[in-house]
Amino acid sequence: MTEIPQHPEQQPSNWPGKTPELGEFVSDTAITPDDEDDTSPQQTDLDHLDITATDDETDEADAAAASQESVVEDEVFFGVAENNQPDTPPAVETTEYDKISVTAINNAKLMTRTGIPLYEEIAETAEELWAAGEHDVQPQLIQPNVNAPGIEVRYRLGNELTADAAQVFDIAAGLTPRGLTMTTNNPDLTYVEFDLPVMTDLKTRVVETLEDRQLAVKSDNLHLEAGNATDAASMVEAARHLDPDQPVTITSEGLLHYLSHDEKAAVAQGIGALLTRHGGVWYTDMPVQEGIAGRGSAMASTTTRQTGRSIADNRFANEAEAREFFAGQGLEVKQLHSYVEPGLVDSLTSPAIVGVTREEVVAANRPWSMWAIGLPEPDDEPRPRRF
Repeated sequence: MTEIPQHPEQQPSNWPGKTPELGEFVSDTAITPDDEDDTSPQQTDLDHLDITATDDETDEADAAAASQESVVEDEVFFGVAENNQPDTPPAVETTEYDKISVTAINNAKLMTRTGIPLYEEIAETAEELWAAGEHDVQPQLIQPNVNAPGIEVRYRLGNELTADAAQVFDIAAGLTPRGLTMTTNNPDLTYVEFDLPVMTDLKTRVVETLEDRQLAVKSDNLHLEAGNATDAASMVEAARHLDPDQPVTITSEGLLHYLSHDEKAAVAQGIGALLTRHGGVWYTDMPVQEGIAGRGSAMASTTTRQTGRSIADNRFANEAEAREFFAGQGLEVKQLHSYVEPGLVDSLTSPAIVGVTREEVVAANRPWSMWAIGLPEPDDEPRPRRF
């Protein structure tokens, strides 16, 4: 059993219950939620058949292979080769959460109303690639005059909170260019983006397109890892790129809204393991109903239809309930960072573009904040864990 290196300033001596140990999770290959199910077709026994090729057949096969090699060399990114054969992307593992991925494109489309570099190209490329695939739902631009400032303020607040990070583990990273930008500006920073396989595949293609157009360069320290945030094993596996001797800044923006309380607890299990190993902090926006008019907004109702997951039903009733929930997972809410801090609101570019006033932005985003969550301090009373 591999012991988890303890971070002396973060791991309490009276840590309650049993935290998942790193050695319990890590395998020699990437772990995915369905690894334990062997659904591969059985191999057919062909020993009784005469499959020896004649010389003519061998020549024909060699010619076909040479032709195929030529096609591969001539292919362009997700385009068409010179012989007009389409470049078919490899199959990507599917999960029950895949419909949530379309919301990353929704948000990228909203962020095109900010003027922030790369978002126009990211949104356009992602939408084209998504449309070329087999998906039940398609992205939408949802009320940009209402929602663009909120998505922008979350992005800019996340930038501020991660600015001095030693290393970043970004859960449900979606299409944000933050990892690209931060690792370009700081070559010593390790940044891990962790998302569903379908989104990681899409993000990889988008980044390749940006590089082909010489709009961005992917650093070797930016790692795009596929997995499932509700599976602690795959989360810990993806974190193999992190330095165990350095604290980690964990982020998750727009994730918890789509998860039931049991699924949130599963996410907390993996995060608890990472914080136990590294120390650090988890920043996440918190789905709290208190202060939100009615059952939610047009964006919430649209994404509920797209994803099949009720945004309203997955919210905590109020801040007290959310704090109690995370205490039950052996974690502690440290601080709340408001979306309407004066300097943050004044930095927004989208209000002028979509035509809303500062007062309207403040009113719409007052209920929202980014929560800083970590391990309890050593002197805190032990709390029971739900996992």
